[in-house]
Amino acid sequence: MKKSGASGLYNFLSLLFFLLTIIAVVVVVIFMLRPAPEDVLDVASLPTPIILPTDTLTPTVTPTYTPATPVAEVAGTVLAYELPDLTTTVVGEFAQGTNLEIIGITVNGDWYEVRLPEGGSGWIQASPTTARFVGDRAALQIVGTPTFTATPTETPTATYTPSLTPTITNTPGPTNTPSATPTPSVSPTPQPTETPTGPTPTLEPTLSPFLFALRNNIEFIPNANAAGCAWTGMNGSVMRQDGQPVAEIYRIRVFSDTGDFESIVNTGSNTTFGDLSGWEVPVANVLNTRTYFVRVESQGGTPISDNIRVTFPGDCAQNRAVIRFIQTRDR
Repeated sequence: MKKSGASGLYNFLSLLFFLLTIIAVVVVVIFMLRPAPEDVLDVASLPTPIILPTDTLTPTVTPTYTPATPVAEVAGTVLAYELPDLTTTVVGEFAQGTNLEIIGITVNGDWYEVRLPEGGSGWIQASPTTARFVGDRAALQIVGTPTFTATPTETPTATYTPSLTPTITNTPGPTNTPSATPTPSVSPTPQPTETPTGPTPTLEPTLSPFLFALRNNIEFIPNANAAGCAWTGMNGSVMRQDGQPVAEIYRIRVFSDTGDFESIVNTGSNTTFGDLSGWEVPVANVLNTRTYFVRVESQGGTPISDNIRVTFPGDCAQNRAVIRFIQTRDR
């Protein structure tokens, strides 16, 4: 009986030891598989960082040079003429990039008088497509007119004034000695020279070098589109000699007197006003009093009319300029 009780106690202790061993193994395995604890950084214990100053580069401002004497920067091959007229003698030819000192300008601003490198002066067309203006425009001196047209001078007709015929007076001699009475000779009366009658001949006007000219005065009218007064611009047409619209396509170039505006349209591009050769060029979306130039060109860009000066009055009732060109001669 005692042997059986000792055997049961032994079995119980063996089972308890086995269970404790298993629990110990499981605990060890759990600790081995658990991730390592992360180190917590104590920010308060770290030293305060020192921020070093960063050098800031100061940009260097390059001043824009404006020459005291205005110059023209040639934009392409440019011819200089003896006078502000395309029919006069060519006195110089300059390539792109050449700077020419400007010493004068015509009344309507179409031509610059420039100092030639070899001495003397000549004239070039004042177009932004030809030469860019650099300098103070107020310093320019008006020194000529754009065209030179001969003015017929009436030739006075000489009037003949006859001279007086002298009268011979007899002088009596001594009383006792009679003297012969001289007989005065009759002087012939000069006949006046016959003056031809008829109209005074009129000199023929100088033929314009351009194919087209301004047909009539520029007409300023109120703008009729939806923009109303918030618009400034010009429109017109190009006619043949018989008053009919041109069939060919020409270019209309509009540019400002300061060179900051330029627009090119073709004839027939706007027929709103009924002209088959009509065109329209807006220059601003507000009223202004600026000056612009307009001319007719070939499709290759050759001017075939003079530069027409257009100055807007800054009036809502006159913010549209109507310019009509007409052909002046056969080709």
